[in-house]
Amino acid sequence: MDRKEFWVPLAVVGLTALFAVVSLLVRATRGNPWFIRRKLAVGATLLTLTWAASGCSGDDGPGGGGVTCYVPVPPNQFTFDAELFADGRLVVDLDEDAVIEGHVRDRSGEAFAFLLNDPDGEVARGSVAAVDGAFDENTEAISLDLGASLTPGDYEILFYVGAPETITPESGPVDMVFVRVVDPTP
Repeated sequence: MDRKEFWVPLAVVGLTALFAVVSLLVRATRGNPWFIRRKLAVGATLLTLTWAASGCSGDDGPGGGGVTCYVPVPPNQFTFDAELFADGRLVVDLDEDAVIEGHVRDRSGEAFAFLLNDPDGEVARGSVAAVDGAFDENTEAISLDLGASLTPGDYEILFYVGAPETITPESGPVDMVFVRVVDPTP
């Protein structure tokens, strides 16, 4: 156990004892304002230390939501690199490639599919591929090929658990991302 790991529990135990003593003094002095201020200060410090020790973490990048100790990670959350986003949309450059890479976090499925829609309806559907060939990790690197026949415009990608042929109107997507396809060379 290093110094930081040893120091925090000792500080919490000491502050808890101090909080109990100050609480008794507030009660014994019938609400003396000086003791009330001290009780609030010790309580706030105690809350700060116990929050830091709880191990809260999160990823607030584009396409990912912040995770706290109070809100669990949603399963099958698809995230993409921040460099791929502009104006809240995933930007796909047709000059480079129509293959998008990202990650699926807290994976619970063995196979994933996507449905690419424009305002008129379905444009394409396909499989989400694991970069290493198998969905066997909790956080898995993925890629999806949107196809070569895309035209510039705004789309949405809906992600589903299962194979592309199992997607029905009743199937609920597990995640969604807005996409803007651009072609810099007219």
